[in-house]
Amino acid sequence: MELKEAIQVLKDYVKYSCIPGQKHLDFSLVNIDHLPEVQKAMEVAQSAIIRGEMTRDDLLKKVNLV
Repeated sequence: MELKEAIQVLKDYVKYSCIPGQKHLDFSLVNIDHLPEVQKAMEVAQSAIIRGEMTRDDLLKKVNLV
């Protein structure tokens, strides 16, 4: 899975929290059949951060968490 695809997968699970203006990744929305894909997307994104391809803040912006 490419980083761009991983970001798109993660965007599908961003939800507003009960705290006004705050968002989070809500894995309770993940259908069990899609769980491996979402897990892989998280791994790809985390690996990109570790390798220095992007920062944590970059990831948060790209998945629309901030």
